[in-house]
Amino acid sequence: FHFAITRIKDSAEVGRISLRIGDTESIRLYAGHIGYSINEGHRGHKYSGKAARLLRPLALRHHMSKLWITTNPENAA
Repeated sequence: FHFAITRIKDSAEVGRISLRIGDTESIRLYAGHIGYSINEGHRGHKYSGKAARLLRPLALRHHMSKLWITTNPENAA
């Protein structure tokens, strides 16, 4: 599933988020269940955390009780 992350006050798209369904070694170790990107000018406002919490009901509908989010160690953000 892929979604735009949109700021409510002005409908500006501030980033993107996706939910990967399933539980494979590749998802757990590399890709994660949740992937997101926040546009550079909108970072630091906790948009990714808010968007990830909004994915919880969708994940639960797919019987996913644990979600993995991975990162590249070189990703300073």
